[in-house]
Amino acid sequence: MAKRKPLKDCIVKPGEKSPFANLLVDLAFKKAFDPDKPSSRENLVNLLNDLLEPQLKRPIKNVWTRNVAKNLSGSRESRTAIFDLHCEDDMGNLIEIEVQIRKQDHFLKRLAFYASEIIANQAEPGDEWDYDIKPTYVIALTQHTMFDDDRIVHRATVTDLDTGEQFLDTFNFTAIELSKVPFFIEPGSSSLRKWLFFLRFLDKLKELPAELDEKKFEQLTERSKVS
Repeated sequence: MAKRKPLKDCIVKPGEKSPFANLLVDLAFKKAFDPDKPSSRENLVNLLNDLLEPQLKRPIKNVWTRNVAKNLSGSRESRTAIFDLHCEDDMGNLIEIEVQIRKQDHFLKRLAFYASEIIANQAEPGDEWDYDIKPTYVIALTQHTMFDDDRIVHRATVTDLDTGEQFLDTFNFTAIELSKVPFFIEPGSSSLRKWLFFLRFLDKLKELPAELDEKKFEQLTERSKVS
């Protein structure tokens, strides 16, 4: 296998076109990370585990599309997720995940609304439902700057105000401001940092650079090519 070039030699020059799609376009994201196709399901599992690693109790091993039974609000805007997902961890526990590429208006309130719908849709008809709600995660990718700080990723859950410990695992939020991701990457960067660079700048590259020379990124580029 040929040795990969450094990032500076892999950037598309003026007049050139990248062979890769912009992953922040809905159709490209869905093709690259389709949970219902074996060839792309592994890409989605890798992405979710690396984005949620500080929040997950166990790593995700399987994922499939969650068929939303009802739209509780009746609003067209209330069901704009890229993915609604059932996920199973390595101990067989189920969690629910929704992935959004979000608009700027009422950003945080939208996340709370989406999480509430995921939970409400778990309710079973009748009087015997025991409220055994599965942990829910909402991942929101935004190309706008939402927070007045230098942090790219903001994470939140429900905590005890006195101890700071998690009060319950029902609501978990991950907000990622891709507008803050700088256009450079180092070989020793964390998996999260590499993913953030990959998601924002893949369509600015003509080939995968040495800084991203990992199997999970290599196989994902094959699903990210412009057709």
